Amino acid sequence: MKYTRLNSEADLDISFNGPSLDLYAMGVFHLNLQEIVDKVAYGLLAKERALPPVLRHRPYYLAPPYYRGSPPLIKSLVASIKVGSLYETVSFVVATVLADQNSIAILNNLASDVIWAVGKSGIEGVRRSNVDEMPEVRRDESRLPDDVFEIGPNLRDTITALADSGHNGAVLKLSSKRTKTTEAKEVEIWIDPNNGG
Repeated sequence: MKYTRLNSEADLDISFNGPSLDLYAMGVFHLNLQEIVDKVAYGLLAKERALPPVLRHRPYYLAPPYYRGSPPLIKSLVASIKVGSLYETVSFVVATVLADQNSIAILNNLASDVIWAVGKSGIEGVRRSNVDEMPEVRRDESRLPDDVFEIGPNLRDTITALADSGHNGAVLKLSSKRTKTTEAKEVEIWIDPNNGG
């Protein structure tokens, strides 16, 4: 499958400050992050009726995770990774089937939308900065539940895996830089098994 890169200014920066990550916790985090990206992307495209006809009737929360056999429509590529607990930048590419101008415009701020969704998830231990404003595509926030993309289970799996691996007191931070169309956004997930996050 061929892919088109989304806006390079809107990459997702990830940092994990805590004890060294083990492969299990790192794997759980990355698989859940891809599923969160899929849910947010499908949700945004479905809301704006920008999905191709073959995908139009598929609920966004059934987006197939790539590790289950089918190729992803949105890939999260590790653009850079640095030494330390974990410091990485994730870029997004979209399958050519979704690469029309309308879909690209909707998905170009995917990093900010993912951060917004995590911040609005209602999961204990999530602290947000500048994520109160709803992304442009979703205009009527008053009628939406906190966890509009149903990513709570993905966040709980990630937090539980990190806490079970001895990463208590660690902080997982997702951030995006300011672009022409969005402000910088940041959300922190505090790993504390005593309060559910």
